[in-house]
Amino acid sequence: MAGQHILIVEFDRNPDSRFFLCRSCSTHITLSQEVVFEHKPTGAIIMKKAENVMIDHFTPWRRANRTTMAAVHCVRCFTGLGNFFVAVENPSDVFQQGFFLLSLRKLMYWNGSQVVDPMET
Repeated sequence: MAGQHILIVEFDRNPDSRFFLCRSCSTHITLSQEVVFEHKPTGAIIMKKAENVMIDHFTPWRRANRTTMAAVHCVRCFTGLGNFFVAVENPSDVFQQGFFLLSLRKLMYWNGSQVVDPMET
């Protein structure tokens, strides 16, 4: 909307930091310490917290395996990054309300020295 500004959070790019970025526009998305589960064969990560994303409240939420999910997009380029767990009927350490399920295919990774493809690390 005209006149609105979005504050973009950026993480430090130094040897001690590790984080994921949007593959399309390089906006910083989440610190690696927020990841609670990574499954490279499916290209999925589940994390507790994400920055610079918006939860899609306009598209109907999806329900799968007793979990209600909303689409998540990058705030800068609007690329679809994955889903947000709106409600989880049987929570576990990995599946909890408020967690994010993002696709590694939509992200890049700062490994402390350079940006790399997270599917290849």
